[in-house]
Amino acid sequence: INNLIEKNDKEKAIEIFKSSTENSEIDSSNYASFINYSTLSMIGISDMSQLKEFISIKRKLSTNREVISAIGTKLQLDVKNLRFSYISEEVLEKLIRLIKSLFPAKDEFELLNYFFSNDNTVLENGYKKLIQKLNQAVAETEEKRTKYFESLKHESVKLIQECNKIGEKLLRDAEPILTDIKRFYGPSHMQTQNSYERVFEEINYCVITPYNKFQSLLTDAMKIKNFNTIKTLALEAGMGIFDGAVSLTQKSISFSSDVTFPMRGTMQSNLTGIKEMRDLWKEKYHMFSSDNLGQSDEEGCGSQLGGCIGEGIAAIVVRIVIFGILALLVRMCN
Repeated sequence: INNLIEKNDKEKAIEIFKSSTENSEIDSSNYASFINYSTLSMIGISDMSQLKEFISIKRKLSTNREVISAIGTKLQLDVKNLRFSYISEEVLEKLIRLIKSLFPAKDEFELLNYFFSNDNTVLENGYKKLIQKLNQAVAETEEKRTKYFESLKHESVKLIQECNKIGEKLLRDAEPILTDIKRFYGPSHMQTQNSYERVFEEINYCVITPYNKFQSLLTDAMKIKNFNTIKTLALEAGMGIFDGAVSLTQKSISFSSDVTFPMRGTMQSNLTGIKEMRDLWKEKYHMFSSDNLGQSDEEGCGSQLGGCIGEGIAAIVVRIVIFGILALLVRMCN
């Protein structure tokens, strides 16, 4: 073997080691052949199907307590104090790092599914890390949304715009993670459903929280006939005030179409209410934003709006039940 290595005849060395591993299970008497065969074979390899065989051998070697003990004895280590699980995890981490470096364009969990398809321990641990990453993204979004609400609580239109943006970002970040989770556990698994629920509950908050604020300011102004405030809100909001919420909610519903979870039903009901409010807002927008709205004389828009309020446009009612027991109700009477 040494002569072959000195002559750089790798293929001949591989052939010799392979012959001593064929039709054999890994044990304390032949592990060296498996180590040499798999290590030499992996040098310069770029084919995924070929590499999978040798990755599997490395994984089996690192999880075989008999083999680890034999290696420890050979190295004159205290075998009784060997941390077998630590060794296995270290080898696994290095194997995953190697795989990712060889195929950088591939999705990490696609690679895990391919190279460790029969190793549930590896996949389960990998997906636990994925769920942690998802939970972190949700927590960061919630923190950002809360900060925006505190800093912009008197600027409801800007709050709506900013919250829609962070909701969109969460959806973009969560989509590939949720897809991997669904692929591994299946769409009906509780872990999948819980993961979808966490993400879309927060996205729903990003949609609903600022609109509650906008609705509250507008309703209060209409109750006391504060036409300047109404005009300011109308001019700031513009015609497209609800478009971002409709778009984000529609994307969320569409993406989650094959997974059942409570928040999806809530968002479907919310979408109906938001669309209704959007259409009514556009219908009345010309009145709210007219040049005469700030006038206080009875012939101006004060009289106009007063007439409208007399006809019933006195409030915009928004009721949200986050977990889907009731729908979002948004009504503006004519």
